[in-house]
Amino acid sequence: MRNKGSSKQLNLIIILMIILIVLMGVLVGVTLMEKKGSQAVSASADSQSQEASESTKQPSSEPDAEKEEEETSSEDSQPSSEESREQIKQEPKPAKRPYIPPVQQVIEQKVFDKEGASYEAKEIIKNGYITNGNIALRNRTFNENLYITSEAKDKPIVLQNVIVKGKIVVSGCQKLTLHDVAAREVEIITSNRENEVIVSGASTIERLTLKNSCYLDESGVKAPFEGVKEILIEKNPGVLWIDADLSCADVNSIYANEISNITLDRESSAKTVIAAEAVHLGGTGDVKRLDVYADNVTYFAKPYEINVSDKADYPSHSKEKLNLLKK
Repeated sequence: MRNKGSSKQLNLIIILMIILIVLMGVLVGVTLMEKKGSQAVSASADSQSQEASESTKQPSSEPDAEKEEEETSSEDSQPSSEESREQIKQEPKPAKRPYIPPVQQVIEQKVFDKEGASYEAKEIIKNGYITNGNIALRNRTFNENLYITSEAKDKPIVLQNVIVKGKIVVSGCQKLTLHDVAAREVEIITSNRENEVIVSGASTIERLTLKNSCYLDESGVKAPFEGVKEILIEKNPGVLWIDADLSCADVNSIYANEISNITLDRESSAKTVIAAEAVHLGGTGDVKRLDVYADNVTYFAKPYEINVSDKADYPSHSKEKLNLLKK
């Protein structure tokens, strides 16, 4: 009895296992069918999109073909490298037009008369007039002369970055500052005996003409610029003598055509001093050569070389300045 019951149970288990296997096979078949269907749908969609893209590309195939034909024709029409070189040799290059800077207008004359003003504009002027004091004048070129009139009185004038092809004639102003200034001549003809000329920066003054006393300071001049090259002490019936005091000045020559006291500090020097009138050379500056053409010439520091004309007395050592009355 026990054997029959156990055989029945075994058969039941076998039947259940077979049913489970069949169900699993059915499930696997269903899932495979679903996958195949989705693949078929995606494949059909891809084919449709590909057909659409090919349909849109078809019109541009003709221009591409035309481009290929044009490229081949252009390649056929292009000359070889040797032919192109020959063409370059034969065809002259167009001439370049030279740059012509614009012509700046030249002002015939201009007056600078506002006290305390600073004139900055770049201008080219034939003749200029400064008729007041406390004026700064910059960035100008004067083709002829610049006049500082007596209306400037004893007030200062500053010139900066200025070119004067003629003279700077100073009838007024007590202190004249020249910074980055180029001029052929600066002429001091004021009635004031306490004139100051301050030269600095990139300045070159070919000649400083004194018709009255003047203090010259060149301590601010930058190398290789020379500042004042030559000093001319000129005759003036309105003065008894002229005092010329030099500070840090290195001049080529000093011509004394008027009774004068010329003082050189230890930082100053003169290559040549020509005394056509009574002159006293004061200070400790170096004078390389002294040419004497008049009596009453004295010196404090003896020059290295002294030349005396037949009509003049030999100069002597003295500490005193000249205070001679005119005959």
